[in-house]
Amino acid sequence: MHCKPNKIDIDIDYFVECWRKQEWPDENIYSTRKILGRICRGKTNEDFMSFTEGSADESKVAFLLRDKSLKELMEANKKGGPMELFNFVGFESKYVKEKLAKGYQFQLLFFHCEEVEFFKADWNGVLNLIGEIYPDLNHHLHSKDQMIKELKKITIDEVNQKLNCCLFNARSEYDRNKNKEHKHFYDLKKMSQINSPNIYEWRAFIYHKIGCRELYKGDGFTYDENGNKKGKEYIMINKLRNEVSSLRVETLTVSNN
Repeated sequence: MHCKPNKIDIDIDYFVECWRKQEWPDENIYSTRKILGRICRGKTNEDFMSFTEGSADESKVAFLLRDKSLKELMEANKKGGPMELFNFVGFESKYVKEKLAKGYQFQLLFFHCEEVEFFKADWNGVLNLIGEIYPDLNHHLHSKDQMIKELKKITIDEVNQKLNCCLFNARSEYDRNKNKEHKHFYDLKKMSQINSPNIYEWRAFIYHKIGCRELYKGDGFTYDENGNKKGKEYIMINKLRNEVSSLRVETLTVSNN
């Protein structure tokens, strides 16, 4: 009887080297289970100081891929370049094109999972994270199981109809007006003014402040614009990049065609 040798946890620099070559590390030798990655975007130096656009105080969460999902991300990149990467992680094409037109840049981050606390990016993980980073809303989260059942049933189109708005346009206008108050942008201030938020208002808040957009389904996986299930997805509280010593940054070259 032959015992399989223990795999080596891959060094972060060697992993990045493999990514640049677009060659997945030998799975008979290396384990990639400790590697996390994410795509981020920004325009200013401040945007790139944390793990998601804006300051760590304003932008509270960051979505992540891990291990085998990063392998699938590499395959997507081989297939269609950066635009296919965006599709894999659930960035709507209209959103990417809007950002590129405004001069945004995109980066791919890799780092060790041991340096951050992360959770499965399903509805349960999202609601637990909201309770942690927005304690003022905790008293509205007393029936999470029921909220999850309701969140699974509604679509963004239904939310737009019930709230008489367009969440995508509200987000764009909020960004364009440099974060000035917008009547249809659901942030902490707006939610705090609502005595008892209904499920549509909660979905709008999760859309705007957590980043669960049109393609988010709440089952812990990313989906593309055709509704195809992609990679396992995780979520963490945003933090400054200089707090993660293993962080490595790759610039994505994207054309707006």
